[in-house]
Amino acid sequence: MFAQDALDDDTQLSAHGFAKGESYKRYSIIIVERIPMLLEYIHNAMRLAKYELLDDGTFYGEIPGFDGVWAQAATLEDCREELQSALEDWLILGLRLGHPIPEVANIRLIPTES
Repeated sequence: MFAQDALDDDTQLSAHGFAKGESYKRYSIIIVERIPMLLEYIHNAMRLAKYELLDDGTFYGEIPGFDGVWAQAATLEDCREELQSALEDWLILGLRLGHPIPEVANIRLIPTES
């Protein structure tokens, strides 16, 4: 997801991997050194997920406290993957827009102005 090959050690990346300073970016969301923290946050948020088997045989999943983050798929594994993708997209958008992000496992994600 992140292209770090051509970056200096102190270069900041946005959630889409764009270098800091690009005019259309409002926030520097992720500092390269903090990517492992973001992965840990996502992993711990996914551990909070709740799943249910629907009457039509598909699976539904959501993460309590993350409004609008849900998925539905034919298998539990596909549902889990779709839910993680929805969470990642939700985080990127929320951080870019400066929305508050729930604390998970004592990890707080706070957008910084670029």
